[in-house]
Amino acid sequence: MPRIFVSLAVSQLLLLLGSAAAGLFAVALGPDRHVLLAVLTLLLSCLIQVVCFTYLTVTGKMIVQAVHLGRMEMEPIERSKSLKKAWMRCLGMLIVLMVTVIATGAEVFRSGEGHTWHLLATCATLIAHFAVLWLEFGIIGRNAALVTETLAAYQRRRSDRDSPLVAQSRVNG
Repeated sequence: MPRIFVSLAVSQLLLLLGSAAAGLFAVALGPDRHVLLAVLTLLLSCLIQVVCFTYLTVTGKMIVQAVHLGRMEMEPIERSKSLKKAWMRCLGMLIVLMVTVIATGAEVFRSGEGHTWHLLATCATLIAHFAVLWLEFGIIGRNAALVTETLAAYQRRRSDRDSPLVAQSRVNG
């Protein structure tokens, strides 16, 4: 998943840059292209966040099931929950940024005024998107490592439980 996330995040950053560039040259290109790129960027941003949410939810369920079936310590479940909470904070920042850019852009499109605010919101969004996507990449990577670690521990517990020596000791015990 981390590699998939990187490709999606790079695509989103390129679309953000393309949308910003189309906005800077909106007079030459026409505002419709800028608006279309902005909508595509917003849709890709939503898609990426839905994929991340689904990934974190499904892997969290896998961790819970492995911990319970393997009768292991609850620590991986807590780590999984804390990673999802950290990701939710990142999601909140992205939503606020995107709503701000969209609101200022809509004002410019509607009234023709407020270019400075929209430009400032766009610059802040570009910088913050890079930072937030970097944070999300770290969260996705740590979650992937946690899933691998938890499933390996579950597999070890299961193979120990199913070993012939354990079965023989149950029969003799």
